[in-house]
Amino acid sequence: MGAPKESQTEVTAANELYWGSKQSVNKIAEKLELSKSALYDMISPKPLDLSCPLCGGGVVYANRTASEKGLATCPECQWEGPENDTNALIAERPIALPTYNDQSDQEVVGLDEHPEQTSASFPLQLDASTTRTLAAGALLGAAAGLVLVIWTWRK
Repeated sequence: MGAPKESQTEVTAANELYWGSKQSVNKIAEKLELSKSALYDMISPKPLDLSCPLCGGGVVYANRTASEKGLATCPECQWEGPENDTNALIAERPIALPTYNDQSDQEVVGLDEHPEQTSASFPLQLDASTTRTLAAGALLGAAAGLVLVIWTWRK
């Protein structure tokens, strides 16, 4: 943020005016009796309810120009790209997977019975390229199956 002499109320006011109005930076700085560089030092990135397609961290708009252009940035991995390439922000939570006991008839153990045995955690979101790859594979498999059915009917 800015220099230590700035109060939290000044920082809040600067961010509200910057992100919540269409006023120019010059007018906002003039209204708050700041230089433009001091104003920019006080501005915080605007968080979005979206996650980074690479690391899953929350993405932000670095400034109003980025917001107008729809360019999101990930502060964690430095990814930058269109807002459309991001994912819905989903909190990671553990997924309970069945565990099998070798001494019994393959009994499924649920989360409620032995939570200490269900420590596996997988991300609950897929990036755009993985989704496209899965969709393409499914379509290719369906097409191959259709060709095989038609070929067997002709014989």
